[in-house]
Amino acid sequence: MGNARSAPEDVYRPDPLTREQLEYFMMVTFFDEAQIQYLHKAFSEFDELAEVNGQAHAPKKNLLELTEFGQSPLRDRILELLDAPDLVNFEQFLRCLSIFAPTASKEDKQRFTFRVWDHDNDGFISGDDMMTTLDVIVGGGLEADEKEHVVNSIIEEQRTPINPDGVLSFEAFQKVINDDLVRKLSLQFGKRQSYWGLKL
Repeated sequence: MGNARSAPEDVYRPDPLTREQLEYFMMVTFFDEAQIQYLHKAFSEFDELAEVNGQAHAPKKNLLELTEFGQSPLRDRILELLDAPDLVNFEQFLRCLSIFAPTASKEDKQRFTFRVWDHDNDGFISGDDMMTTLDVIVGGGLEADEKEHVVNSIIEEQRTPINPDGVLSFEAFQKVINDDLVRKLSLQFGKRQSYWGLKL
């Protein structure tokens, strides 16, 4: 299950989902009924649940306690990009995770992956962005000159008179990103096999 720990008895727990709620959540996310029920159980077991305006809320950081996320080196970067307040209710929790559903579109996954690499949030992936991401992903797994070689190779392929710095726009990123990487940006919630595609 998402979080192996059980919530203490004095922690506020949400009510079971109604049929109306299930149908609404299936309409506004990429999840099916079984996945929503699975995630609702995981959400209900978080240790830090609190009642706010009659709804259960949990810290956004608890999303990464789900076992499906594993130990991705980009966990902190992912958390930065999830569009939600620090304290989320179940709907916000689902909406944050929806991009990782297997049925989320390829382009949506590409855009999210692009944002992961675009560390300065300027709409382009520069050499510095690439180096920062590689440092997080591979750490000491590559020597500095090896990482520079990877980054410089990509920059040189993109360099043109109108793009002298060789930065990647989203459209250029779509052309160079490996389709397998995008497919792996899918977490199989509630199933034994799961994938985390941002390890490279």
